[in-house]
Amino acid sequence: MGLSIRQYYKQICRRIHRLPLDHKTIECLRLHCKSKFVTQLKKGQYQHTSIDKSSFDKGIKVLDDVLVNENYDSLNTILDFIYKEALPQPQWVSDFMKYKYTAFRPCWPQVHLFNELTTTPKQSKLYEEALEKDKDMDLSLVSYFGIKPASIDTDLKPLKLAIDKTSPVSKILLEFKKLHSFVFRNQEKLTHLKVQPLEVIYPANRFGLPIHVTQRDKLLKQKVNYAKSLCQEFKPIYENSLNHLVEFAIYKPGSTKGNDAYKINENFFKYMIRKHNYERDNLNPLYKHHLRNKKLIPNDNNIRKYMREYVRKQFYYDSKLKTYKMCWMQNFYENEKRIVPGIEIPS
Repeated sequence: MGLSIRQYYKQICRRIHRLPLDHKTIECLRLHCKSKFVTQLKKGQYQHTSIDKSSFDKGIKVLDDVLVNENYDSLNTILDFIYKEALPQPQWVSDFMKYKYTAFRPCWPQVHLFNELTTTPKQSKLYEEALEKDKDMDLSLVSYFGIKPASIDTDLKPLKLAIDKTSPVSKILLEFKKLHSFVFRNQEKLTHLKVQPLEVIYPANRFGLPIHVTQRDKLLKQKVNYAKSLCQEFKPIYENSLNHLVEFAIYKPGSTKGNDAYKINENFFKYMIRKHNYERDNLNPLYKHHLRNKKLIPNDNNIRKYMREYVRKQFYYDSKLKTYKMCWMQNFYENEKRIVPGIEIPS
């Protein structure tokens, strides 16, 4: 017999209330999980609904990775979910995901490597003529059915696709250029991977002519799909949320600032003491020696070091300046005492 909805909810809430985070962050996660377990009918009335088992198992796995396996790097995944995944994304990102790559064909930045080389005017002319020839090879009903142009009373002119800078596709591309430019400049701070350039690059074939249209189309599709993946991977955090996390990261225990709003959840330390005592008395010695590495319970300072490292890699969108900015806390030792009084800590 499977578990009831209430039992599923208790399982995940029990883990949430043991996380080594501040009370505001824990409450945000709890309320989001609660909204997934109920369906609002009328004002003040709710009804239990079914759950997404795969999402539930994924959430339990991440929480257990912190609480059971004591892998505190998974706190980054939990914080990303609370302050990014669970919140609505910008409208242009939602629209970007709906459009196919063909919609960006006339306006996406494109570079032909042949034009970047030092070539003679004759070679450049041959290359450009080949490109124009590819454009003329589009489907034509007149040529397909063998109709002679002289037999048509009215002149048929091909439809020209004009690039409108006010079109939805152009606006989406403009917004993505802002995000890509920011991520490209700050890729060393944001990721260990190399960010690809925005332009789709077309190589020439072995004869120094443009590659086939289908090959160019494939490269464009790959570039647009890569751009969509960047939007999902690099999500800005809200500025007020970043303010809260920075204060939590540099908070000193015993300080009166914030009325203990930035204290780490005490249930975490109580749970970890019980867990370590149980494992010491009940786990098989061979299992502890070979499969479970000896780990100490992190103290307040250790947890805030994880938070310092997390907030330094965050960025937000400045709605006033219409631009992206890195977190202002780039110094890992922010709010720390100087080791040597006469030496300034670099910012």
